Amino acid sequence: MIQKIDHSAGLEGQALERFNKIVLDVQETTKITAEISSSMEEQAKGAEGLIKSTGSLLNMTEEIKATTIEQQKDNKMIYENLNNIQQNSGSIIEAIGHQVEKSQTITDEIGSINQVAKENLMVSKELSGLVECFNGNRQKKLAEKSEEQIVT
Repeated sequence: MIQKIDHSAGLEGQALERFNKIVLDVQETTKITAEISSSMEEQAKGAEGLIKSTGSLLNMTEEIKATTIEQQKDNKMIYENLNNIQQNSGSIIEAIGHQVEKSQTITDEIGSINQVAKENLMVSKELSGLVECFNGNRQKKLAEKSEEQIVT
């Protein structure tokens, strides 16, 4: 009987060690997730700045285009180059817009992962509490068993 109790105590100790490792791993995951989330937010802000800057470049390109056409109607090469810049700027704005959307999606997913990690941390804390409760009951039973053996 004592061997079974000792075996149970050994298993309980192993379970407690594993629960503590889970808690540490969940905390590390939460930290990494927060760092990634912060980086993604910074990237999204930078992309927004690029969109604004590119929009300003597009506006300036339009102004230059109009001025150049008025000043140099015969210079077809400059006119064609400005049209190319305008088209490329539109493509850049569109590509940056897609990047911002994807960054937001990633940020949202990281938020979801962070929430799950927090929930896992709460569950592992509850399990640790149950293990501690089990330890208390086990010690009480061992004390009762010892008293019974002394009486007999």
